[in-house]
Amino acid sequence: MGSEHGSSPAAGGALVGKAINLAPDLPPDRAANFIRTVEGIISHEMPPAAREHVARNLKGIEFTSSVRGLNDKLLVDRPHMKERMEAEGGLFAAGCYATDSQKLYLDGGRFLDSLYAHELGHVIDGPSDRFSGSKGWSAAWR
Repeated sequence: MGSEHGSSPAAGGALVGKAINLAPDLPPDRAANFIRTVEGIISHEMPPAAREHVARNLKGIEFTSSVRGLNDKLLVDRPHMKERMEAEGGLFAAGCYATDSQKLYLDGGRFLDSLYAHELGHVIDGPSDRFSGSKGWSAAWR
């Protein structure tokens, strides 16, 4: 599996066929750890129905080497977020699921499992907010 910015460590299982793009300054061992973490969550922590949603709703992943790099990448790919980022003080996210492109943007950070699991929850929900847009979901938060 190739990469837009550099060679991608081999991804198997849950990420086969997904575009994995690595920041050029991302060390190979960190990149491999990022990919293993995402694959582990999908393959070992999710029930089959959740994995099916991920397979349907995830087209690719952009891995960056820092939160700053992630936010810079988001501004290039999603310029409409600039105003929101500035309102948040410049740094907006350590991860993001872009519903329009169905792409995950992820930074390493210190809490890979919880950050990646949170973002994969958005992937499961999908670009149409299948679950979070339901009446039951809304009622649960009232």
